[in-house]
Amino acid sequence: MRNALVVNVAGVRLSGWDALLDATRRILAGPLRDQFARDEVGDVFFLRPDVAIVHKRAWATTVDGEPIEVAHSMIAMYALVKEDELWWVAARQNTLVAS
Repeated sequence: MRNALVVNVAGVRLSGWDALLDATRRILAGPLRDQFARDEVGDVFFLRPDVAIVHKRAWATTVDGEPIEVAHSMIAMYALVKEDELWWVAARQNTLVAS
C-alpha cells in the first residue's frame, strides 16, 4: 500500500511508499548488508475476511541458514488488508527480543 505505516526495530516511525523504500534501501545496503534471518509466521487473526493481523518471529542465521541463536531475536506484527485479491501490508511493528 502506498500509505503503509511502519515502526521499525529501532522505534523509528516511517509512513508512505517513498520513505519506506528509501529506508529499506539504506539499511539493506548498510547495517543489514551481511545479515541473514529465518522468518516464521506465528499467529494469524482475521478481523474480517479482508483484514488480518499476523505475528512473525525471526531468527538470526548464517548465510547458509544455520541458526546463530536458539531463541528468536525479533517479533513483528503486520496488519494486512486484502484489495483486489492481493494482500497488502498496511502497518508493521518490529520488536527486538531481549536476550
